[in-house]
Amino acid sequence: MSYCGKIKPVIDNQTEYRSHSYTSSTFNKVLSPFHFIRLKTAMCILLGRSASLISKAFQLSRTFTASHKLTSNVYYTKKHEWIKVDGDVGIVGISEYAEQKLGDIVYVELPVVGDTFSVNVESVKAVSEIYSPASGTILEVNNDVTKNTKIINKSPLDEGWFFKLRLSDLSQIKDLLSEESYNEFLTSES
Repeated sequence: MSYCGKIKPVIDNQTEYRSHSYTSSTFNKVLSPFHFIRLKTAMCILLGRSASLISKAFQLSRTFTASHKLTSNVYYTKKHEWIKVDGDVGIVGISEYAEQKLGDIVYVELPVVGDTFSVNVESVKAVSEIYSPASGTILEVNNDVTKNTKIINKSPLDEGWFFKLRLSDLSQIKDLLSEESYNEFLTSES
């Protein structure tokens, strides 16, 4: 008969995260902080709950945080757009929080390559207006999101980006929120 004992994170001298799970045989598995599936499974076993309930709890907890997929060169607006900056090019999209608040997105109209936008000017038409977080010229648009708007709901911080923009004024980036500041803003809004 197998059973599930305590799952206890231990940090060894290489600072790896390990999970010790005891069943009919003992085994170790390495867990990084973002292995949510393994953690959800462990919680399901320990709590005796269904996977869907635990999954919903994880989704709710992630509502108020920016994604781990983005790095320190990503900035946010208080209107829930993000821009990932690489040199003088920015990739623009909406945050997971905005995607969840909007629900199923059924329509997106992207700007035209070569169009120029000023900061805070409507740049994408969807269920709600999406504003450009910085000034610049459109270099590329993500036509995949116009053909299949579900991409935005599925992956707003990765595949669901809207457009690439050549930034005309890099100093505007300092007026945007860092990931940490954005998370604090989300917490204060709830």
